[in-house]
Amino acid sequence: MTKSSNEEYHHLLEKEYDWYESYNILAKNTDNIPQNVSYKNGSMSMEYLKDYITFNDILRKSDKETQAKIFDNYRIALNNMHGAKMKVDSFEKDLTKEVITKTLDRCDKIKDILIKYDRDELSELLNKVYNILLEKSGDEVYYIFGHGDLNGSNVMVSEQDYNIKFIDPRGYFGDTVKFIYEPYEYAKIRYCISGYDVFNRCPQFYGEDSNIEMNNYLIDMFYDRIPEASIYKYEIELLLGVIWVSLAGYISNDIIKANIAYEKGIKILKDLL
Repeated sequence: MTKSSNEEYHHLLEKEYDWYESYNILAKNTDNIPQNVSYKNGSMSMEYLKDYITFNDILRKSDKETQAKIFDNYRIALNNMHGAKMKVDSFEKDLTKEVITKTLDRCDKIKDILIKYDRDELSELLNKVYNILLEKSGDEVYYIFGHGDLNGSNVMVSEQDYNIKFIDPRGYFGDTVKFIYEPYEYAKIRYCISGYDVFNRCPQFYGEDSNIEMNNYLIDMFYDRIPEASIYKYEIELLLGVIWVSLAGYISNDIIKANIAYEKGIKILKDLL
């Protein structure tokens, strides 16, 4: 059971519960979320996922054959979840918020701890990303019903049959709730493969470490086994850079990690643009 003792945060649990309820209506089936989700007075409970571990952990302990099976099941789960689409007229506004405004705001707030912070450089890179994504999106933009934060800790995998369960949904992109810009949905999976989960959980990590980055073949496996993502490969890689830069502001309590995240994101963007 998850319980918020502060009433100011009850709305977050309410939004999460509402997402699960919407999933039950909009997704093709309910096999890929915990069952018996309920909410009352600041408390949310759901099925205990026995014998499940995080997507990040099971990928790192599995051989290539098992990893391929996991990705195949992940694709099925994503297709189940992404069944509903919605045309949006707010894409430019949402994209501005997620790519430019949020990222600059986060970095501006911690500018005094970022050793190589160059706001003009960052702004130029982010605007280039924005313009590329806007151009590639075309005249009509459709979002998918999605999770919004598919890092490796928010996806649980059964060690018995590799079934996928989605937990802790973000459930928004920009100001649009429940429906997500599709490349962003996949970018969070790519984010996991780029090493975020280990980086986030490992307090002693303060430099390049071969155990942080997953094997490069997993990047190819991700795009090969989830072909819906491969359609947006360039967009996903651009968003990966933005997400790493934005992470710096989110983990600003750790000055060294904030700088590592910022510089990693900047390098990704410079290499792509």
